Amino acid sequence: MGLLLWPGVLFYTLYWYVLYLVGAPFSALFLLYVPLVTLSAYATIAVVSSMDGEVVRRRATSGSPTSRSRSRQCSPAAFCCGVVIR
Repeated sequence: MGLLLWPGVLFYTLYWYVLYLVGAPFSALFLLYVPLVTLSAYATIAVVSSMDGEVVRRRATSGSPTSRSRSRQCSPAAFCCGVVIR
Protein backbone atom coordinates (compact mmCIF):
# COMPACT_ATOMS: atom_id res chain seq x y z
CA MET A 1 0.00 0.00 0.00
CA GLY A 2 2.87 2.37 0.73
CA LEU A 3 4.15 1.94 -2.81
CA LEU A 4 0.90 3.47 -4.05
CA LEU A 5 1.08 6.39 -1.63
CA TRP A 6 4.68 7.32 -2.39
CA PRO A 7 4.09 8.57 -5.99
CA GLY A 8 1.14 10.58 -4.74
CA VAL A 9 3.22 12.29 -2.07
CA LEU A 10 5.98 13.01 -4.57
CA PHE A 11 3.54 14.39 -7.12
CA TYR A 12 1.90 16.56 -4.45
CA THR A 13 5.32 17.99 -3.57
CA LEU A 14 6.14 18.50 -7.23
CA TYR A 15 2.83 20.24 -7.91
CA TRP A 16 3.05 22.73 -5.05
CA TYR A 17 6.70 23.60 -5.50
CA VAL A 18 6.26 24.15 -9.23
CA LEU A 19 3.61 26.71 -8.27
CA TYR A 20 6.06 28.31 -5.84
CA LEU A 21 8.80 28.21 -8.45
CA VAL A 22 6.90 29.95 -11.23
CA GLY A 23 4.23 31.85 -9.33
CA ALA A 24 5.95 33.35 -6.34
CA PRO A 25 8.04 36.51 -6.53
CA PHE A 26 11.77 35.89 -6.86
CA SER A 27 13.38 35.48 -3.45
CA ALA A 28 16.14 33.60 -1.67
CA LEU A 29 13.85 30.56 -1.48
CA PHE A 30 14.00 30.23 -5.26
CA LEU A 31 17.29 28.38 -4.80
CA LEU A 32 15.47 25.90 -2.57
CA TYR A 33 12.52 25.44 -4.95
CA VAL A 34 14.65 24.49 -7.97
CA PRO A 35 16.22 21.35 -6.44
CA LEU A 36 12.93 20.39 -4.77
CA VAL A 37 11.10 20.49 -8.09
CA THR A 38 13.89 18.69 -9.92
CA LEU A 39 14.27 15.92 -7.34
CA SER A 40 10.51 15.48 -6.95
CA ALA A 41 10.06 15.16 -10.71
CA TYR A 42 12.92 12.68 -11.05
CA ALA A 43 11.77 10.60 -8.06
CA THR A 44 8.13 10.55 -9.25
CA ILE A 45 9.14 9.34 -12.69
CA ALA A 46 11.53 6.77 -11.24
CA VAL A 47 9.01 5.34 -8.78
CA VAL A 48 6.13 5.17 -11.25
CA SER A 49 8.26 3.60 -13.98
CA SER A 50 9.58 0.94 -11.59
CA MET A 51 6.10 -0.19 -10.48
CA ASP A 52 4.70 -3.41 -11.90
CA GLY A 53 1.12 -2.69 -12.96
CA GLU A 54 -0.04 -6.29 -12.75
CA VAL A 55 1.19 -6.70 -9.17
CA VAL A 56 -0.47 -3.44 -8.14
CA ARG A 57 -3.73 -4.53 -9.77
CA ARG A 58 -3.69 -7.89 -7.96
CA ARG A 59 -2.93 -6.31 -4.58
CA ALA A 60 -5.59 -3.65 -5.02
CA THR A 61 -8.34 -6.12 -5.93
CA SER A 62 -7.44 -8.93 -3.51
CA GLY A 63 -9.02 -7.39 -0.40
CA SER A 64 -11.51 -5.07 -2.02
CA PRO A 65 -15.18 -5.20 -1.05
CA THR A 66 -17.78 -6.54 -3.42
CA SER A 67 -19.50 -4.26 -5.88
CA ARG A 68 -22.74 -4.42 -3.90
CA SER A 69 -21.15 -3.07 -0.72
CA ARG A 70 -19.29 -0.44 -2.77
CA SER A 71 -22.58 0.79 -4.18
CA ARG A 72 -23.95 1.13 -0.63
CA GLN A 73 -20.92 3.20 0.33
CA CYS A 74 -21.17 5.46 -2.73
CA SER A 75 -24.92 6.06 -2.50
CA PRO A 76 -24.86 8.53 0.43
CA ALA A 77 -22.03 10.48 -1.20
CA ALA A 78 -23.84 10.62 -4.53
CA PHE A 79 -27.03 11.72 -2.77
CA CYS A 80 -25.21 14.50 -0.90
CA CYS A 81 -23.51 15.70 -4.09
CA GLY A 82 -26.85 15.77 -5.86
CA VAL A 83 -28.40 17.81 -3.06
CA VAL A 84 -25.49 20.27 -3.03
CA ILE A 85 -25.43 20.71 -6.80
CA ARG A 86 -29.16 21.45 -7.07
